[in-house]
Amino acid sequence: MTHRILPLLPARQALLGSALLWCTLFSEDALAARKASVAVVGAHLDGQDEAAALANLEALSAALESTGRLDVVPPAELKRAFAGREALVLEGAFLGPGRQRLAEGRVLYERAEFDAALEPLAAAVDALSNATLHTRDNRDLLDSLLLLGLTHFSVGAEAEAAAVWGRLVVLDPARQLDAVKYPPKLVRAFAEVRASRLKEPRGSIRINAPEGAELFIDGRPTPADVPDLLPGDHYVLVVAPDGRREGAVVEVVSLKRASWTPALENLRIAAAGANEGERRVQAAQLYRSVGEHAGASFVLIAGGFGDGKIGLQLYEPRTGNFSKLAEGAGGSDPVGAMVDVIPTLAAFVDDAGALRGDRVVPNALALDIGSNPWLTRVLLDPEPMTETVTVTRRTPWYVWAGVAAVAAGGTAALALVLTKDEPTTVDPGGGGDGGETPEPVDPNQGTVVLALP
Repeated sequence: MTHRILPLLPARQALLGSALLWCTLFSEDALAARKASVAVVGAHLDGQDEAAALANLEALSAALESTGRLDVVPPAELKRAFAGREALVLEGAFLGPGRQRLAEGRVLYERAEFDAALEPLAAAVDALSNATLHTRDNRDLLDSLLLLGLTHFSVGAEAEAAAVWGRLVVLDPARQLDAVKYPPKLVRAFAEVRASRLKEPRGSIRINAPEGAELFIDGRPTPADVPDLLPGDHYVLVVAPDGRREGAVVEVVSLKRASWTPALENLRIAAAGANEGERRVQAAQLYRSVGEHAGASFVLIAGGFGDGKIGLQLYEPRTGNFSKLAEGAGGSDPVGAMVDVIPTLAAFVDDAGALRGDRVVPNALALDIGSNPWLTRVLLDPEPMTETVTVTRRTPWYVWAGVAAVAAGGTAALALVLTKDEPTTVDPGGGGDGGETPEPVDPNQGTVVLALP
Protein backbone atom coordinates (compact mmCIF):
# COMPACT_ATOMS: atom_id res chain seq x y z
CA MET A 1 0.00 0.00 0.00
CA THR A 2 1.28 3.42 -0.91
CA HIS A 3 0.90 6.23 1.62
CA ARG A 4 0.63 9.73 0.29
CA ILE A 5 1.66 12.75 2.34
CA LEU A 6 -0.73 15.54 1.55
CA PRO A 7 0.57 19.09 1.75
CA LEU A 8 -1.06 21.34 4.32
CA LEU A 9 -3.36 23.96 2.93
CA PRO A 10 -2.39 27.55 3.80
CA ALA A 11 -5.26 27.83 6.28
CA ARG A 12 -4.17 24.64 8.02
CA GLN A 13 -0.58 25.84 8.07
CA ALA A 14 -1.70 29.04 9.76
CA LEU A 15 -3.78 27.11 12.29
CA LEU A 16 -0.91 24.76 13.09
CA GLY A 17 1.49 27.68 13.42
CA SER A 18 -0.88 29.47 15.77
CA ALA A 19 -1.27 26.35 17.90
CA LEU A 20 2.50 25.95 18.15
CA LEU A 21 2.81 29.61 19.07
CA TRP A 22 0.28 29.33 21.89
CA CYS A 23 1.93 26.15 23.15
CA THR A 24 5.21 28.03 23.29
CA LEU A 25 3.75 31.09 24.95
CA PHE A 26 1.94 29.09 27.61
CA SER A 27 4.39 26.30 28.24
CA GLU A 28 5.27 25.55 31.83
CA ASP A 29 8.60 27.36 31.54
CA ALA A 30 6.94 30.47 30.12
CA LEU A 31 4.29 30.53 32.81
CA ALA A 32 6.86 29.98 35.54
CA ALA A 33 8.82 32.97 34.27
CA ARG A 34 5.85 35.31 34.51
CA LYS A 35 5.67 37.51 37.59
CA ALA A 36 2.48 38.64 39.28
CA SER A 37 1.43 42.22 38.54
CA VAL A 38 0.60 44.85 41.12
CA ALA A 39 -1.39 48.05 40.70
CA VAL A 40 0.02 50.92 42.76
CA VAL A 41 -2.57 53.66 43.22
CA GLY A 42 -0.67 55.85 45.67
CA ALA A 43 -0.61 56.23 49.44
CA HIS A 44 -3.14 57.60 51.91
CA LEU A 45 -1.28 60.31 53.81
CA ASP A 46 -2.49 63.56 55.35
CA GLY A 47 -1.30 66.81 53.85
CA GLN A 48 0.10 65.59 50.52
CA ASP A 49 -0.78 67.49 47.36
CA GLU A 50 -1.14 65.89 43.92
CA ALA A 51 2.51 66.38 42.98
CA ALA A 52 3.68 64.76 46.21
CA ALA A 53 1.14 61.96 45.77
CA LEU A 54 2.53 61.13 42.32
CA ALA A 55 6.11 61.22 43.61
CA ASN A 56 5.13 58.88 46.45
CA LEU A 57 3.42 56.53 44.01
CA GLU A 58 6.57 56.40 41.88
CA ALA A 59 8.77 55.71 44.92
CA LEU A 60 6.55 52.81 46.02
CA SER A 61 6.46 51.44 42.47
CA ALA A 62 10.25 51.51 42.14
CA ALA A 63 10.67 49.75 45.50
CA LEU A 64 8.25 46.97 44.49
CA GLU A 65 9.96 46.49 41.13
CA SER A 66 13.35 46.25 42.85
CA THR A 67 12.21 43.20 44.81
CA GLY A 68 12.10 41.20 41.57
CA ARG A 69 8.89 39.46 42.66
CA LEU A 70 6.25 41.77 41.19
CA ASP A 71 5.72 43.73 37.98
CA VAL A 72 4.22 47.15 38.62
CA VAL A 73 1.43 48.32 36.31
CA PRO A 74 2.42 51.81 35.06
CA PRO A 75 0.13 54.68 36.14
CA ALA A 76 -0.83 55.40 32.52
CA GLU A 77 -2.05 51.82 32.10
CA LEU A 78 -4.06 52.08 35.31
CA LYS A 79 -5.73 55.24 34.04
CA ARG A 80 -6.67 53.40 30.86
CA ALA A 81 -8.03 50.50 32.90
CA PHE A 82 -10.29 52.86 34.86
CA ALA A 83 -11.29 55.03 31.89
CA GLY A 84 -15.06 55.03 31.56
CA ARG A 85 -15.44 52.88 34.67
CA GLU A 86 -14.90 55.53 37.35
CA ALA A 87 -18.58 55.61 38.33
CA LEU A 88 -18.61 51.82 38.61
CA VAL A 89 -15.59 51.89 40.92
CA LEU A 90 -17.25 54.47 43.17
CA GLU A 91 -20.58 52.64 43.21
CA GLY A 92 -18.85 49.42 44.16
CA ALA A 93 -16.90 51.17 46.92
CA PHE A 94 -19.90 52.84 48.53
CA LEU A 95 -22.79 50.51 47.74
CA GLY A 96 -20.97 47.20 48.27
CA PRO A 97 -21.68 46.64 52.00
CA GLY A 98 -25.32 47.65 51.69
CA ARG A 99 -25.83 45.46 48.63
CA GLN A 100 -24.39 42.51 50.49
CA ARG A 101 -26.78 42.95 53.43
CA LEU A 102 -29.69 43.49 51.03
CA ALA A 103 -28.87 40.21 49.28
CA GLU A 104 -28.78 38.39 52.64
CA GLY A 105 -32.12 39.84 53.66
CA ARG A 106 -33.74 39.06 50.32
CA VAL A 107 -32.75 35.40 50.55
CA LEU A 108 -34.19 35.12 54.07
CA TYR A 109 -37.39 36.90 53.04
CA GLU A 110 -37.89 34.60 50.06
CA ARG A 111 -37.46 31.63 52.41
CA ALA A 112 -40.20 33.12 54.62
CA GLU A 113 -37.67 33.53 57.47
CA PHE A 114 -39.08 36.96 58.22
CA ASP A 115 -37.76 37.48 61.74
CA ALA A 116 -34.24 36.61 60.61
CA ALA A 117 -34.53 38.93 57.59
CA LEU A 118 -35.24 42.06 59.66
CA GLU A 119 -31.67 42.62 60.89
CA PRO A 120 -29.81 42.43 57.55
CA LEU A 121 -32.49 44.50 55.80
CA ALA A 122 -32.37 47.23 58.45
CA ALA A 123 -28.56 47.22 58.17
CA ALA A 124 -28.89 47.46 54.38
CA VAL A 125 -31.12 50.54 54.70
CA ASP A 126 -28.59 52.24 56.99
CA ALA A 127 -25.59 51.40 54.80
CA LEU A 128 -27.29 52.36 51.55
CA SER A 129 -28.62 55.60 53.06
CA ASN A 130 -25.03 56.64 53.80
CA ALA A 131 -23.86 55.50 50.37
CA THR A 132 -26.52 57.61 48.66
CA LEU A 133 -24.67 60.70 49.86
CA HIS A 134 -21.73 59.75 47.63
CA THR A 135 -23.28 58.16 44.55
CA ARG A 136 -26.08 58.90 42.14
CA ASP A 137 -27.57 55.42 42.26
CA ASN A 138 -30.30 54.95 44.91
CA ARG A 139 -32.08 51.94 43.42
CA ASP A 140 -30.69 49.57 46.04
CA LEU A 141 -31.86 51.88 48.82
CA LEU A 142 -35.36 51.91 47.36
CA ASP A 143 -35.38 48.12 47.08
CA SER A 144 -34.16 47.71 50.66
CA LEU A 145 -36.90 50.04 51.98
CA LEU A 146 -39.57 48.14 50.08
CA LEU A 147 -38.33 44.76 51.27
CA LEU A 148 -37.91 45.89 54.88
CA GLY A 149 -41.49 47.16 54.85
CA LEU A 150 -42.73 43.88 53.38
CA THR A 151 -40.86 41.98 56.09
CA HIS A 152 -42.33 44.12 58.89
CA PHE A 153 -45.79 43.60 57.46
CA SER A 154 -45.24 39.84 57.24
CA VAL A 155 -44.49 39.61 60.99
CA GLY A 156 -47.54 41.71 61.87
CA ALA A 157 -45.69 44.99 62.52
CA GLU A 158 -47.92 47.08 60.30
CA ALA A 159 -47.04 50.44 61.86
CA GLU A 160 -43.32 49.80 61.27
CA ALA A 161 -44.09 48.74 57.70
CA ALA A 162 -46.04 51.95 57.10
CA ALA A 163 -43.16 54.08 58.42
CA VAL A 164 -40.60 52.39 56.15
CA TRP A 165 -42.89 52.51 53.12
CA GLY A 166 -43.51 56.19 53.85
CA ARG A 167 -39.78 56.84 53.44
CA LEU A 168 -39.87 54.95 50.15
CA VAL A 169 -42.79 57.01 48.80
CA VAL A 170 -40.99 60.26 49.69
CA LEU A 171 -37.98 59.17 47.64
CA ASP A 172 -39.96 57.53 44.81
CA PRO A 173 -43.57 58.76 44.63
CA ALA A 174 -44.26 56.69 41.51
CA ARG A 175 -43.47 53.34 43.17
CA GLN A 176 -46.39 50.88 43.36
CA LEU A 177 -46.67 47.18 44.08
CA ASP A 178 -47.37 44.87 41.18
CA ALA A 179 -50.70 43.13 41.79
CA VAL A 180 -49.46 40.13 39.84
CA LYS A 181 -46.37 39.65 42.01
CA TYR A 182 -47.78 40.52 45.45
CA PRO A 183 -50.93 39.32 47.27
CA PRO A 184 -53.91 41.71 47.42
CA LYS A 185 -53.47 42.40 51.14
CA LEU A 186 -49.92 43.70 50.65
CA VAL A 187 -50.90 45.70 47.58
CA ARG A 188 -53.74 47.40 49.47
CA ALA A 189 -51.58 48.16 52.50
CA PHE A 190 -48.84 49.76 50.41
CA ALA A 191 -51.39 51.68 48.32
CA GLU A 192 -52.94 53.14 51.47
CA VAL A 193 -49.56 54.37 52.74
CA ARG A 194 -48.73 55.82 49.34
CA ALA A 195 -52.08 57.60 48.98
CA SER A 196 -51.72 59.11 52.44
CA ARG A 197 -48.24 60.49 51.75
CA LEU A 198 -49.19 61.82 48.32
CA LYS A 199 -51.96 63.93 49.90
CA GLU A 200 -49.48 65.88 52.03
CA PRO A 201 -48.74 69.44 50.85
CA ARG A 202 -45.44 69.67 48.99
CA GLY A 203 -42.34 71.63 49.86
CA SER A 204 -39.29 72.79 47.88
CA ILE A 205 -35.49 72.87 47.88
CA ARG A 206 -33.09 75.49 46.58
CA ILE A 207 -29.54 74.20 45.95
CA ASN A 208 -26.90 76.94 45.84
CA ALA A 209 -24.29 75.20 43.70
CA PRO A 210 -21.47 76.46 41.44
CA GLU A 211 -22.26 77.16 37.80
CA GLY A 212 -21.96 74.03 35.67
CA ALA A 213 -22.35 71.62 38.60
CA GLU A 214 -24.47 68.51 38.25
CA LEU A 215 -27.29 68.30 40.80
CA PHE A 216 -29.08 65.18 41.97
CA ILE A 217 -31.96 64.71 44.39
CA ASP A 218 -32.79 61.16 45.42
CA GLY A 219 -30.65 59.81 42.58
CA ARG A 220 -32.29 61.85 39.84
CA PRO A 221 -30.81 64.80 37.91
CA THR A 222 -32.50 68.00 39.01
CA PRO A 223 -32.44 71.78 38.51
CA ALA A 224 -31.25 74.09 41.26
CA ASP A 225 -34.84 74.93 42.26
CA VAL A 226 -37.18 72.00 42.94
CA PRO A 227 -40.62 73.27 43.95
CA ASP A 228 -42.52 70.00 44.20
CA LEU A 229 -41.16 67.53 46.77
CA LEU A 230 -42.96 65.44 49.34
CA PRO A 231 -42.13 66.39 52.94
CA GLY A 232 -39.41 64.27 54.49
CA ASP A 233 -35.69 63.59 54.14
CA HIS A 234 -34.20 63.87 50.65
CA TYR A 235 -30.70 62.95 49.48
CA VAL A 236 -28.95 65.77 47.65
CA LEU A 237 -25.68 65.35 45.73
CA VAL A 238 -23.69 68.11 43.98
CA VAL A 239 -20.87 67.27 41.56
CA ALA A 240 -18.78 70.28 40.52
CA PRO A 241 -17.20 70.47 37.04
CA ASP A 242 -13.74 69.76 38.50
CA GLY A 243 -14.93 66.58 40.20
CA ARG A 244 -15.48 67.90 43.72
CA ARG A 245 -18.63 66.47 45.21
CA GLU A 246 -20.69 66.75 48.35
CA GLY A 247 -23.87 65.12 49.55
CA ALA A 248 -26.32 65.88 52.32
CA VAL A 249 -29.67 64.85 53.73
CA VAL A 250 -32.03 67.83 53.44
CA GLU A 251 -35.37 67.83 55.22
CA VAL A 252 -38.28 69.21 53.24
CA VAL A 253 -41.24 70.60 55.19
CA SER A 254 -44.72 71.07 53.73
CA LEU A 255 -45.33 74.54 52.27
CA LYS A 256 -41.80 75.64 53.12
CA ARG A 257 -38.63 76.12 51.11
CA ALA A 258 -35.40 74.46 52.22
CA SER A 259 -32.02 75.78 51.09
CA TRP A 260 -28.65 74.07 51.00
CA THR A 261 -25.20 75.34 50.03
CA PRO A 262 -22.46 72.72 49.61
CA ALA A 263 -19.00 73.66 50.85
CA LEU A 264 -17.12 71.74 48.10
CA GLU A 265 -13.84 72.57 49.78
CA ASN A 266 -11.68 69.67 48.62
CA LEU A 267 -11.63 66.95 46.02
CA ARG A 268 -12.27 63.94 48.26
CA ILE A 269 -13.73 60.53 47.59
CA ALA A 270 -15.43 60.61 50.99
CA ALA A 271 -14.88 61.69 54.57
CA ALA A 272 -13.06 59.18 56.76
CA GLY A 273 -15.11 56.90 58.97
CA ALA A 274 -15.65 58.00 62.55
CA ASN A 275 -13.72 55.08 64.04
CA GLU A 276 -11.22 52.39 63.10
CA GLY A 277 -13.90 49.86 62.25
CA GLU A 278 -15.63 52.21 59.83
CA ARG A 279 -12.33 53.12 58.18
CA ARG A 280 -11.49 49.43 57.73
CA VAL A 281 -14.81 48.85 55.99
CA GLN A 282 -14.33 51.92 53.77
CA ALA A 283 -10.82 50.87 52.75
CA ALA A 284 -11.85 47.26 52.12
CA GLN A 285 -14.72 48.24 49.85
CA LEU A 286 -12.70 50.85 47.97
CA TYR A 287 -9.88 48.44 47.21
CA ARG A 288 -12.21 45.57 46.35
CA SER A 289 -13.83 47.83 43.78
CA VAL A 290 -10.48 49.17 42.52
CA GLY A 291 -9.17 45.61 42.23
CA GLU A 292 -12.18 44.55 40.19
CA HIS A 293 -11.26 47.02 37.45
CA ALA A 294 -7.47 47.42 37.75
CA GLY A 295 -6.68 44.23 35.83
CA ALA A 296 -3.72 43.30 38.05
CA SER A 297 -2.88 40.30 40.24
CA PHE A 298 -2.64 42.56 43.30
CA VAL A 299 -3.44 46.09 44.40
CA LEU A 300 -1.13 47.82 46.86
CA ILE A 301 -2.80 49.38 49.90
CA ALA A 302 -0.55 51.90 51.60
CA GLY A 303 -1.01 54.68 54.11
CA GLY A 304 -0.73 56.11 57.57
CA PHE A 305 -2.83 54.90 60.48
CA GLY A 306 -3.00 55.00 64.25
CA ASP A 307 -0.51 57.21 66.04
CA GLY A 308 2.17 57.93 63.45
CA LYS A 309 2.37 54.41 62.00
CA ILE A 310 2.57 53.39 58.34
CA GLY A 311 1.25 50.17 56.88
CA LEU A 312 1.14 48.28 53.59
CA GLN A 313 -1.01 45.40 52.38
CA LEU A 314 -1.66 43.54 49.17
CA TYR A 315 -5.21 42.90 48.02
CA GLU A 316 -5.71 39.92 45.71
CA PRO A 317 -8.83 40.41 43.54
CA ARG A 318 -8.86 36.80 42.34
CA THR A 319 -9.42 35.45 45.86
CA GLY A 320 -10.72 38.53 47.67
CA ASN A 321 -7.96 38.14 50.27
CA PHE A 322 -5.94 40.80 52.05
CA SER A 323 -2.36 40.15 53.10
CA LYS A 324 -1.06 40.64 56.58
CA LEU A 325 0.11 44.11 57.43
CA ALA A 326 3.70 45.17 56.88
CA GLU A 327 4.08 48.15 59.19
CA GLY A 328 6.56 50.54 60.71
CA ALA A 329 6.95 53.94 62.34
CA GLY A 330 6.23 56.77 59.94
CA GLY A 331 8.35 59.47 61.52
CA SER A 332 9.26 62.47 59.39
CA ASP A 333 9.48 60.38 56.19
CA PRO A 334 6.47 58.05 56.02
CA VAL A 335 7.05 57.07 52.38
CA GLY A 336 10.68 56.22 53.13
CA ALA A 337 9.45 54.02 55.96
CA MET A 338 7.05 52.32 53.52
CA VAL A 339 9.88 51.67 51.09
CA ASP A 340 11.85 50.02 53.91
CA VAL A 341 9.11 47.47 54.64
CA ILE A 342 8.28 46.66 51.01
CA PRO A 343 10.69 43.66 50.87
CA THR A 344 8.75 42.17 53.78
CA LEU A 345 5.48 42.75 51.95
CA ALA A 346 6.78 41.27 48.68
CA ALA A 347 7.77 38.10 50.55
CA PHE A 348 4.07 37.48 51.22
CA VAL A 349 3.77 36.44 47.53
CA ASP A 350 4.73 32.84 46.77
CA ASP A 351 6.63 31.54 43.73
CA ALA A 352 3.35 30.92 41.88
CA GLY A 353 2.42 34.60 42.14
CA ALA A 354 -0.30 34.22 44.80
CA LEU A 355 -0.62 35.29 48.41
CA ARG A 356 0.92 32.78 50.80
CA GLY A 357 -1.74 30.99 52.81
CA ASP A 358 -0.12 31.88 56.12
CA ARG A 359 -0.07 35.59 55.23
CA VAL A 360 -3.81 36.14 54.69
CA VAL A 361 -6.07 38.21 56.96
CA PRO A 362 -9.78 39.13 56.64
CA ASN A 363 -9.44 42.87 57.26
CA ALA A 364 -8.12 45.87 55.39
CA LEU A 365 -5.93 48.58 56.85
CA ALA A 366 -7.93 51.35 58.57
CA LEU A 367 -7.31 54.29 56.23
CA ASP A 368 -8.72 57.71 55.46
CA ILE A 369 -9.89 56.93 51.92
CA GLY A 370 -10.08 60.64 51.12
CA SER A 371 -6.36 61.28 51.67
CA ASN A 372 -5.00 59.84 48.41
CA PRO A 373 -4.94 62.71 45.86
CA TRP A 374 -3.74 60.59 42.91
CA LEU A 375 -6.51 57.99 43.19
CA THR A 376 -9.05 60.69 44.00
CA ARG A 377 -8.20 62.62 40.83
CA VAL A 378 -8.31 59.49 38.67
CA LEU A 379 -11.78 58.53 39.93
CA LEU A 380 -13.45 61.91 40.36
CA ASP A 381 -11.88 64.06 37.65
CA PRO A 382 -10.40 61.75 35.01
CA GLU A 383 -8.52 63.04 31.99
CA PRO A 384 -9.94 62.17 28.55
CA MET A 385 -7.76 59.46 27.06
CA THR A 386 -7.06 58.65 23.42
CA GLU A 387 -4.39 56.33 22.10
CA THR A 388 -3.39 55.73 18.48
CA VAL A 389 -1.37 52.65 17.58
CA THR A 390 0.03 51.95 14.10
CA VAL A 391 0.14 48.28 13.11
CA THR A 392 0.75 46.34 9.91
CA ARG A 393 -1.55 44.03 8.08
CA ARG A 394 1.07 41.35 8.52
CA THR A 395 0.50 41.56 12.28
CA PRO A 396 -0.58 38.07 13.43
CA TRP A 397 -4.25 37.44 14.07
CA TYR A 398 -3.77 37.01 17.79
CA VAL A 399 -2.55 40.62 18.12
CA TRP A 400 -5.66 41.89 16.34
CA ALA A 401 -7.76 39.64 18.57
CA GLY A 402 -6.06 41.11 21.62
CA VAL A 403 -6.76 44.68 20.46
CA ALA A 404 -10.40 43.79 19.84
CA ALA A 405 -10.64 42.19 23.27
CA VAL A 406 -9.26 45.33 24.91
CA ALA A 407 -11.88 47.43 23.16
CA ALA A 408 -14.70 45.01 23.96
CA GLY A 409 -13.68 44.82 27.60
CA GLY A 410 -14.39 48.46 28.39
CA THR A 411 -16.17 51.47 27.04
CA ALA A 412 -13.53 51.99 24.36
CA ALA A 413 -14.55 52.77 20.81
CA LEU A 414 -12.49 50.79 18.32
CA ALA A 415 -11.79 51.94 14.77
CA LEU A 416 -9.65 49.98 12.33
CA VAL A 417 -8.52 52.03 9.34
CA LEU A 418 -6.55 50.10 6.74
CA THR A 419 -5.24 51.12 3.32
CA LYS A 420 -6.38 49.31 0.22
CA ASP A 421 -4.62 46.18 -0.95
CA GLU A 422 -3.26 47.90 -4.04
CA PRO A 423 -0.07 49.96 -3.68
CA THR A 424 -0.85 53.66 -3.80
CA THR A 425 1.26 56.78 -4.03
CA VAL A 426 1.12 60.24 -2.54
CA ASP A 427 2.07 63.23 -4.67
CA PRO A 428 3.30 65.96 -2.28
CA GLY A 429 3.54 68.35 -5.19
CA GLY A 430 -0.16 68.41 -5.72
CA GLY A 431 -0.15 66.16 -8.79
CA GLY A 432 0.95 66.76 -12.40
CA ASP A 433 4.37 67.36 -13.88
CA GLY A 434 7.04 69.14 -11.91
CA GLY A 435 6.06 67.76 -8.51
CA GLU A 436 8.37 65.87 -6.24
CA THR A 437 8.83 62.13 -6.66
CA PRO A 438 5.81 60.34 -5.17
CA GLU A 439 6.51 58.18 -2.13
CA PRO A 440 5.03 54.69 -2.05
CA VAL A 441 2.58 53.88 0.74
CA ASP A 442 2.86 50.49 2.39
CA PRO A 443 -0.44 48.74 1.59
CA ASN A 444 -0.03 46.54 4.65
CA GLN A 445 -0.02 49.39 7.16
CA GLY A 446 -3.07 50.46 9.14
CA THR A 447 -4.06 52.31 12.26
CA VAL A 448 -5.90 51.29 15.38
CA VAL A 449 -7.50 54.16 17.25
CA LEU A 450 -8.64 53.50 20.82
CA ALA A 451 -10.70 56.39 22.10
CA LEU A 452 -11.31 56.08 25.83
CA PRO A 453 -13.88 58.60 27.06
